[in-house]
Amino acid sequence: MRACKFILIILFFLSIPKVWSQSDLLQTKITILITNTTQKDFIKTLEKELGLHFSYSDNIFSDTLLPRIEYRQVPLNAILKDVFEPQLIGFRQLGNTIVLYRKKPTIHWITVTGTVKNSDNSEDIIGAAVYIESLKMGTITNAYGFFSIKVPSGKQKISFYNIGYEPKGLELNFLVSQNLTIKLQPKDYDIQEITVNARPKSLFLESTLTNLVKIDISKLQELPGLFGENDALRNLSVLPGIQTNELSTSSINVRGGGTDQTTFIMDEANVYNASHFGGFFSIFNPDVVNNVTVYKGDIPVSEGASLSSLIDVRLREGNNQQWHLNGGIGIISARGLVEGPLKKEESSMLLAFRRTYVDRLAKFFATDTDLKNIQFYFYDANLKLNYKFNDANRLFLSGYSGSDFFSQYQQSSRTNHLGTLRWNHLYSTNLFSNISFIASQTQMRQGTKEAKNLLYWKSTVTNFKFKSDLTYYYTNLMKFMFGYSSNLFNINPYTLISETEEDIYTRYKSSLEQMWLNSFYVMQQTNVQDKFSIDAGIRLTYMDTDPFTDSLIGIRDWLVEPQIRFSVAMSPKTTVKASYSKQVQPLHQLPISAVGVSTSRWIIANEEFQPQISENMTLGVFYKSDKNFSINSETYFRTMENLIENMQDRRILNTEDPVEYLYKSSATVLGTELLVAYQYKNLSGMISYDFCHPLWKTIGLNNNQTYPASHTREHTINLSNVYQINPRISISATWVLASGIPYTAATGKYQVNGATYLQFDENNINSKKLPPYHRLDLSVDIASKKNDSRKWKSYWNFAIYNVYFRKNALGISYFIPDENDILGDQVLKPGYFYLYQFVPSVSYRFTF
Repeated sequence: MRACKFILIILFFLSIPKVWSQSDLLQTKITILITNTTQKDFIKTLEKELGLHFSYSDNIFSDTLLPRIEYRQVPLNAILKDVFEPQLIGFRQLGNTIVLYRKKPTIHWITVTGTVKNSDNSEDIIGAAVYIESLKMGTITNAYGFFSIKVPSGKQKISFYNIGYEPKGLELNFLVSQNLTIKLQPKDYDIQEITVNARPKSLFLESTLTNLVKIDISKLQELPGLFGENDALRNLSVLPGIQTNELSTSSINVRGGGTDQTTFIMDEANVYNASHFGGFFSIFNPDVVNNVTVYKGDIPVSEGASLSSLIDVRLREGNNQQWHLNGGIGIISARGLVEGPLKKEESSMLLAFRRTYVDRLAKFFATDTDLKNIQFYFYDANLKLNYKFNDANRLFLSGYSGSDFFSQYQQSSRTNHLGTLRWNHLYSTNLFSNISFIASQTQMRQGTKEAKNLLYWKSTVTNFKFKSDLTYYYTNLMKFMFGYSSNLFNINPYTLISETEEDIYTRYKSSLEQMWLNSFYVMQQTNVQDKFSIDAGIRLTYMDTDPFTDSLIGIRDWLVEPQIRFSVAMSPKTTVKASYSKQVQPLHQLPISAVGVSTSRWIIANEEFQPQISENMTLGVFYKSDKNFSINSETYFRTMENLIENMQDRRILNTEDPVEYLYKSSATVLGTELLVAYQYKNLSGMISYDFCHPLWKTIGLNNNQTYPASHTREHTINLSNVYQINPRISISATWVLASGIPYTAATGKYQVNGATYLQFDENNINSKKLPPYHRLDLSVDIASKKNDSRKWKSYWNFAIYNVYFRKNALGISYFIPDENDILGDQVLKPGYFYLYQFVPSVSYRFTF
């Protein structure tokens, strides 16, 4: 081939000496014509004819023939640039030598944005992993399913993962910035054996942040439920560090914190009473819930105002592809949901309703007149609307209304009304924003009923909030989150009202409490590929408890909440993690020491009872094997200040000014959590252990010595397993063993205005314990036969709560003798209080 080549070289030199000057070597003008030659032969020709000397490595050249080369009076450096630059070969002059070298390719970065959705209903998937194979790094979707990541131009393999969904991999040719819509298929157990997909290392780091738990709703709802209701909050207790009260789902204690120190939010709206039916169920309809994220500490700086933990519940938006109807019926309640597109692919709606029918059953089955006339029910309704204007703008509207009502000799009610208007806007491929307008109101009423006369008190919390949150995706390794919120509280702690047939009048109304919080925050997240990740941020809040007057009374101060957490990959399977955070909560909920009592009487921090403050430190280790097995362990230490303790039980609910019954307290909590998760063929499960040791110190109680908290079990073990027998049938079991709750013994009684109250031993606070608690629950789920031609799908659930009839003591009740009974025993008689010794249930649900 070389012999067949035709090479014609014409060189004209104008005043060029035979010996080249070092300074003008590359600037010398030459005329040249060459055809049918390779890069290496071209260099050899220049060396031979011009006497130049080149230094190079043979492996930088290709054997491809160069196109025709023809130049007239052109500097040598321009010729070399034209010939070699497209081939990524560079050159420079060193003395009398021209050095040729392989240049690093210039990477042209493309920004890829998009949304990850459920393929069945087009719901946004929160926290889905997006992974770029060539970069060995990735990101996760935000609360709206959005992601932004930079990739090199050209063909790239991109993968998408999320728990409960089949992973999806694509190979795309990225030439310009693109916006993707990715749909993941929920796992279908008749397609493949149940497996746990190994996640990429960088996402493995993302999943090992301290104090953070992301819940797979589909798995959580497979666990046995009380009365056939798979309540998301009640089932959270299978996780270490989370303890729920048997009588109240909203009475959640996280890592030794009080029930008021756990904040619930529903679509960004604060919920101040999250329970239904006296605490048996939560207000979160399982058919509507899309995602639950639990922060057991390190509250996101975008939220703040919570001392112990945050439970963030995001609801579904509604199917924008086709209309669906689903519902269910259990032994005490029924529910229904309709959803569908208002305009396909652009707009959708969802409407859900739920109600108990205990009062209807009582009227039908009860023989006692009093039971027939009882009114006892709850209902709730959810409405969701959204509209997608374009890829950069989307509007969401979320509404909730719920109520509980009980009326017999006494009458009580609790209501919640929530509303959120959100606007998602994409300023650029790197800057995402969300603006929210939020309103919420909670009201509690409780009183006595005689004939047609009613005397009751009520307490109301009203909250209006504006939020602006922005996320800037600086690089694949770093992103910034920053924003502002303005939060106005109006609280009426106590109003006493009398209603008769003729009139309604207010006997007493406490002063309206107001608070205005203006907050700024910034958070930086850095993930250095597979080795190291760090999150650091701060929240600054200006608190004003008398915002609309010039009065000097009240608190006007800055609240500072810093936070830092990091994780280090010690090996591909093991990660060490640690964190520190300071959190401030400006609200107090008046505590009830009796087990199972749910109250919503809130007060704003004041000069007497300052905002609650906690500092949290956590150290943990996460291990994940290649064989569907993982271990997560965390040890934490928490200090809490400006707490409130109460020794008078219900008196604080029925008094105008409860301050005289309250004490100032502080606390420390030391704890360890262990979670072992496993999956083998069709069996999946987890074992958790929780050690939590909270010690309270209250001036004026227990001889000013520390004492254990009354709301926390020191040791708890949970075992949960789900076995998929076949594609239609699964069996689940949950067993729990826990130490007894501490309590303070009553030593006597006293009367105030004709009402009798217990007197407790204030020098031996929580010195006694209830017996250990243990319980086994079983559940069987049966799905209808799969038929692709039939839209109707149905599911049966059969469950037993407390299989072996364990009598678990939930508290101490005292028989108070009548002082007028001179022949009776006047000694207080304590006894254990039991509930749910054996509860079988059956429920049915359908989708269409």
